[in-house]
This record gives sequence, C-alpha cells and structure tokens, in this order.
Amino acid sequence: ADVNDPAIKSAADYVTLTANKNNCNGLCASLKRHGNLRLLEIVSARTQVVAGTLYKMELLLEDEKGQQVLFTCSVWSRPWKKGQNGGDDESNHITKFHYQYINT
Repeated sequence: ADVNDPAIKSAADYVTLTANKNNCNGLCASLKRHGNLRLLEIVSARTQVVAGTLYKMELLLEDEKGQQVLFTCSVWSRPWKKGQNGGDDESNHITKFHYQYINT
C-alpha cells in the first residue's frame, strides 16, 4: 500500500498515540522510552479488507532522547463502531504489536 495514503497515516498516528499512552491492550507494556515517541517514517504498509480494514505496518519511531524503535504492528479499523454502546466501542484496535530497538 502507499505509505502516503491518509488512511495509512491515520493508522500509524493511532499506533503512536496508543503507544505513548501505553494503552496497547498489554502489547506495549514492556516498551521502554524516554518521553513521548514521534513517528519518523512509515517504512512499509499493506492493507487487507476484513469486515473493515486491517493495516499491517512497519513504523520507525523515536523518543525524546533519540532512541529509535521499529514497530511491526497491525491495526483493525472499523469506523462504523466508533461511539457504539455509549462510546465504549472504538473504531480502531491494535491486533499485533512487536518492537525492536534500533540504536541503544
């Protein structure tokens, strides 16, 4: 998929925001960082249509001290779910999340 596609960018921003809040359904609990992460580059992206869209991405991020982290992640996007059941259902859900430190 085109890494410049707005939907891919939105999914990457969601992963970055979720990792900064440490709210990845336990998948990013062991991630160590200094301050907030910022997205440097969407390295690669693929999409798959599955009752919504599954975005499979490799993202390069960096924390405030320059530590770079490569995320391999998947985001399942179902925009029609946003705000259902009193706002409890989110439209995006991280289904896969692995990371590797680049420079230590």
